[in-house]
Amino acid sequence: MAVDSLNPGMFKSFYICHTSVGIQEFYTHLCNIFGLQPAGRRAAMFKSIHEYILNMHRTTNIHPILVIDEADKLSTEILQELRLIANFNYDSVNIVVRIVCVAKPKVLNLR
Repeated sequence: MAVDSLNPGMFKSFYICHTSVGIQEFYTHLCNIFGLQPAGRRAAMFKSIHEYILNMHRTTNIHPILVIDEADKLSTEILQELRLIANFNYDSVNIVVRIVCVAKPKVLNLR
């Protein structure tokens, strides 16, 4: 996989392939791949994920790359949640969360 060739001192990849699920289950999968304990509601998991990414950046200056396989099965709601997860706009922190979506070729032609 191409992300494996990236500098491990700057990037860490996380892979998820369970995409035809609801939002709650998707957040549970995200928590699991980040090594976090899935905790109840979506808002709590969202906060845990943001804190994990922020802490990773502050302590190691590593940027996460979320690789999503079968992205063609993602719902619009989950795509919106991914946008929120990747949106880090803190006053003095510039964290870049990269999301790589892998989909069938027919989906990539969005005309």
